[in-house]
Amino acid sequence: MLSLEATRGLARTLAEGPIPATEAAYDEALRLAADLDDPLFAGVDDPAGRLKVEILQQHVRALRTVIAAEIGAGLGLSEGFNSADGD
Repeated sequence: MLSLEATRGLARTLAEGPIPATEAAYDEALRLAADLDDPLFAGVDDPAGRLKVEILQQHVRALRTVIAAEIGAGLGLSEGFNSADGD
């Protein structure tokens, strides 16, 4: 949760205006993380616990997509491959 809260602050700082989709995505991811109540993810041994962790993971990935569209585009950034960066 701490990571989500910190990156939310960064997103708000970088945004050039309202970011309703990003805020909604953060709200949902933070709600799921709080409901999980398993900071060490020890519940992944249990099928139901693992499902909850995977659902949270899906929402965090979706959040990245929303941020890229709503904030990144406004900053003139886009995802891409750079063959010269050494990866």
